[in-house]
Amino acid sequence: MHRNHMLEYARSWGATTMTVVDADEVWDPSALEVTIREVENANRAGRWLARFHNFWRSWEWTVKDVFMPVRIVDLRHSLTKDAYLTEHMQPLPVYHFGYAQSVETMRYKFSCHGHKAEFKPGWFDRCFLPWTPEHGPHADIHPCVNNLWTAEPTDSLTLAKVSFLLTGHPYAELETIA
Repeated sequence: MHRNHMLEYARSWGATTMTVVDADEVWDPSALEVTIREVENANRAGRWLARFHNFWRSWEWTVKDVFMPVRIVDLRHSLTKDAYLTEHMQPLPVYHFGYAQSVETMRYKFSCHGHKAEFKPGWFDRCFLPWTPEHGPHADIHPCVNNLWTAEPTDSLTLAKVSFLLTGHPYAELETIA
């Protein structure tokens, strides 16, 4: 409901393109600028699905999946027509810190999450809380989908990019965010 309201509000101001961003997501500003320009030039779909880089328990660990949420909306087109952002159109992924937050924030998030009914019973206490780089678990760590996420070290280029984008962030060099 909120997102639909935002879309109508943007249209009322004459906007043609809108970026949808959750609080735990970071875009590189120059990559976002390229992406918006490419979507406007493509002029062929209403909803554009973006590539993500998902962090796990710290910036040092990553989980990969093929999920591509809608993050660019072209208001000139029907929102029933989707398209995927290519690497050319989106030169860098959206950096997603949904699982790289404090335990306190995660407890709150999991108390009211939109997918709460889909969570594996006991996942938070069994998988998320005890996780460490040394002891894992490293496989099958997605809260809802079996055998989807495996934690692996974050590549050095991504670490350098997020360190640059989030200079001075208190979680930047933590092995595990507590």
